[in-house]
Amino acid sequence: METTDIVIPTWKGNTKKEILRSLDSIMGESLFIGNIFLVIDGCKKFPLNLYFEHPLENKIIIIYTFKNKGPGLARNLGVYFSKAENIIFLDAGDKSTSNRIKIQLNSLKMNDISVGDIKEITKNNNAIRISSRTIAKAKRILPFRTPFNNVSIAIKRKKFIEINGYPNLRTAEDWLFMGKIIKNKLRLSCEKEILVEIEKDGFFLSRRKGRDVFNDIKSCINSLYELKLINKQQKFISLIIQRILRLYTPYKVLSLIYFILRKNIN
Repeated sequence: METTDIVIPTWKGNTKKEILRSLDSIMGESLFIGNIFLVIDGCKKFPLNLYFEHPLENKIIIIYTFKNKGPGLARNLGVYFSKAENIIFLDAGDKSTSNRIKIQLNSLKMNDISVGDIKEITKNNNAIRISSRTIAKAKRILPFRTPFNNVSIAIKRKKFIEINGYPNLRTAEDWLFMGKIIKNKLRLSCEKEILVEIEKDGFFLSRRKGRDVFNDIKSCINSLYELKLINKQQKFISLIIQRILRLYTPYKVLSLIYFILRKNIN
């Protein structure tokens, strides 16, 4: 039977409820799971929210770092500790859909990486964010945003290490990671199904604005240009758009843009 390790990056801001929500969502597919790596990304003392009992506790391995380095490097750490052939990522608080692991393990038999759609849940509206269905479409989107849903990734561990995992960025680490996947011509399958459900919190937009956010995105865009994944004109246009969005766009307008980019459902 094909199995996978699960890597869940978390930090001191995550609650016990969020961690349990993620663990509960994969219980139905526990036969496909080897180990679950909970990567605690920076905390001065061991977080109290990890003192709990759970049916999957015999599979849980906790990796603990004192200094917060961002979700990308936390995912890298989980992968490097793993010895499994396959890796599936799940952010703390997010829920895998009931057959996600089985679907993606089956896909990884013939592919290097599998991605899919995600459902974003809020009090007033539910929306689906669709991953690019083809590499050709992904290349057209790449200069301006990430073409695939990062939290839906399942990947061969060997391939992840070959492309050196996520870059050292706190924002846009997934955008550059997807560029590296395209650059290295990994065999990718996009599953036309919702694989992950996300409950969006009130800080969704605030985490996407500000000088630090823009600086990381700028580094990402410059790296995409250095990798020859985008041309000089695309780089220039993308930097202007991101500067406006991250530094000067009001929250209401930014919210509308994210709304337009999703397929909204009742």
